[in-house]
Formats: sequence, structure tokens, C-alpha cells
Amino acid sequence: MSTHLDIASWLAAQGMHVFPLRPGSKRPFANCPHCKAGHTAPAACRCLTAEQPCHGLLAATTKPELIRQWWTRTPRAGVGIATGPSGLVVLDLDRKPKPPAPAAHDVPSPVGDGLEALGALSIAAGATWPTTLTVATPSGGRHLYFRAPTGLEVPSDATGRVGHQIDVRAQGGYVVAPGTRITTPPEDAAGAYSRISATAEIAELPAWLRPRVTPSTTSVPAAPNLGAVRPGDHAPGYWQRVWEGQLTKVETEPGERWRLVYAAARRLANLATHDTAPWTATEAIDALTAAALRRRERTGKPLQPAAARRNAIRGWERGTHDGPESLLGRGAA
Repeated sequence: MSTHLDIASWLAAQGMHVFPLRPGSKRPFANCPHCKAGHTAPAACRCLTAEQPCHGLLAATTKPELIRQWWTRTPRAGVGIATGPSGLVVLDLDRKPKPPAPAAHDVPSPVGDGLEALGALSIAAGATWPTTLTVATPSGGRHLYFRAPTGLEVPSDATGRVGHQIDVRAQGGYVVAPGTRITTPPEDAAGAYSRISATAEIAELPAWLRPRVTPSTTSVPAAPNLGAVRPGDHAPGYWQRVWEGQLTKVETEPGERWRLVYAAARRLANLATHDTAPWTATEAIDALTAAALRRRERTGKPLQPAAARRNAIRGWERGTHDGPESLLGRGAA
């Protein structure tokens, strides 16, 4: 049986940038105390130049000696693949218990999960189901691996831009490598990530999928209906105050901008997942990115919009995986 060191070494030899995950988990090791205290952003941390694995995908490498060192120190650490530097675009097809929804805004046929959504999208495009390396996740989902075409910049996305229950792992994202086993629910079902495709080859991203994985520069999503109150909801105006409070924190509160964006996105995701908050991932991520840009205008500090958006996406992803207890002990705004 292959060890996690074997898996990481083999993947690195194929040009994939790998990093350790916490044993039994699909999460990276936590940031170092220096970053947790807000003294520096993880991307600029001295731990990276010291080749420490404590900053997740930022530490990803293909160096055989470093990989050997990391997994010798922690043999049970899982294997993460940083999709961006590895030149990968991975479609993450979820099968979560959510109500049926249109496959995508322009393919209105209702579907139950990410697998059905991609099937409907491929039919609408007159294409066949992509043949490429496919990995089954412990929760019953699928990871479809593709090579990113030269010159195509694909950001990670957890807003369903491609389709219902379809996330994109690309620039700024990562996936759990096949062979890694999860033993710590409820962050995910227990079990192994396993290759189920007949082929281990990774195909180039099909042409019909490329417009779907790149964000539109013209479409502007509608603002959330913050005045809607359903039975069991909070009092009228509550969600408006929460929404505006989180955006105001990003725009004006002292602190590291990346940390404020991440924390606000995580909080909004908590409320959308475990409470009755009316906003969607797209609305929250777009609004937080805009708030970060307004902060740039106010402070004059440099900011790349793509970086702010990545922080918002990561915070939202983390927030959707937090348990219901994440709502306890936090203020409304």
C-alpha cells in the first residue's frame, strides 16, 4: 500500500505542487503564531522562506527532499495539491442535500447535484462527458482534473458560477489528492479520495467549458433581497444591519485587509449556511471585493482585485464547512 510520502513524491514528479494536510483532515496545517497574531500576511511569512509547511497551499512544492522531510516528520499527514501552480483546473462536483435548482442560469433544466448539472451542461453544449482523471470524494462527489490551457487565467470559485453544486479549484485553490483518507467528520464524510476513472491521464480543459470557468466582465449579479423575512427569521432590518456591518468592517476597521475580508466572508457564509441569511455566495464575495477596493481608495494602499476576491472565496469556503456552533458567541455585525 502506498504511503502518503509515496503519493506526494509521485505527484511532485508529475509536476504537481503538494503540501501536507492535517492528519485525518482535508484542511491544511494552521498558520504560524506570527501570522495568527496579525503581524504579517501568510503570503509574506518568514516560514515560507524557511520551507515550513504551516501555510497550506502557499508552501506547496515539487522539491523531493522537502517533501521527504515533511512527510517523514508527519507520516499521517494527507496530501494537498495546489491547483494553480500545478497548472490544473479541477471541477468539484458536489452531491450535497440541497433543493433541486437550474443546472446554470442559461440551462434552466432542474438538477439535483453537481454531477447532474455537468451532465445537463454537456448536453446543452452538444458535448460528451469529459474523459479525464476523476476522483471520488468521501461524500460521494467527484473531482474532474483538467490541464489549464496556456494563457487562460482561471480563478477558483465556490459561488456556483459554472453550475449548480459545481465549484472550481484553480488559481488560489487546492484539492485533496487521491489516496488521502479523511477520519474527522463533520468537516467531510469519513473515507478515502479514490481514483474511479479508467484513465489516469489529465485532459486539457474542453473548449466548451472554458467560458464557464472564467468570470464574466459584464454581468453584475443582483443585490440580495435583505428585506425579505420568512417565518422563523429575525426581525425586519436584522439582515440589513448584519450585511452592512460586515462590509463596513472590511472598508474601515483597523487591521490587515486580507484578514478582514476573510473573516467577513466566513461570517456571512456561516449565516447563510446555518441561519436564514438571504444572500448568496456570489453576492457576498462580490460585495466584499468591492468593499476592499473602497478601502484601497480610502487608504491609498495597493490592492489587486483578484487577491481580495481570492480571500473572500477562501473565507466563504471555510464558513460553509464550519459547524452550527460557529454562530455562537458572535455579534450580529
